Amino acid sequence: PAAPPREDPPPRAATPALRRPGPPVPRGSVRVPRRALWIVPAAGVIALALASLILDDGRRAPRDDPGGAPAILAAPSAAPVPGPLTGLDAGLRLAVESTLEAYRDALERQDEAALSRARPDLSARQRAALLAPFQGALNVGVDLRVLDAAASAEQAVVTVLRTDVIVDGRDSARAPVEEVLRFVRRAGGWAVGDR
Repeated sequence: PAAPPREDPPPRAATPALRRPGPPVPRGSVRVPRRALWIVPAAGVIALALASLILDDGRRAPRDDPGGAPAILAAPSAAPVPGPLTGLDAGLRLAVESTLEAYRDALERQDEAALSRARPDLSARQRAALLAPFQGALNVGVDLRVLDAAASAEQAVVTVLRTDVIVDGRDSARAPVEEVLRFVRRAGGWAVGDR
């Protein structure tokens, strides 16, 4: 005879693992599950990112390129620091700045032709004397600072302090030299006056 079908016992409910009770919770306080604690740092990061986007949006320069080039951050809108060139005509100020840049570049490259173009007011002998200390130098740096500027309708006098930094293996300090550049207004604008 066949054995009667065997019935499986009904499944038992799983018993939860026993946990050690935590510290007592003071009356009236709320206990936050550990799973929810990640929300606090995430919310802080999101808030900082939003604040950064909002503040950054105000510093962006307008787009110049209609093709959609990315916007470039503008420099902080601080008032320019007053200096000797502050009250000068814009054309004269530009002429002074470009002349000093060309002068510095010609000295650092030890280029007599460029020096002649930057300072046409100097004679060939004066240019050779200016370039002589730079010969054979390992490294050269020139700093030009405007000390004073005075201008009338047709001429301007700009006093400059020139500091040469020459690395040539000898320990010889070079004192800064004060120079005067005279600018003259011509049909094409301001330029260093010839001798």
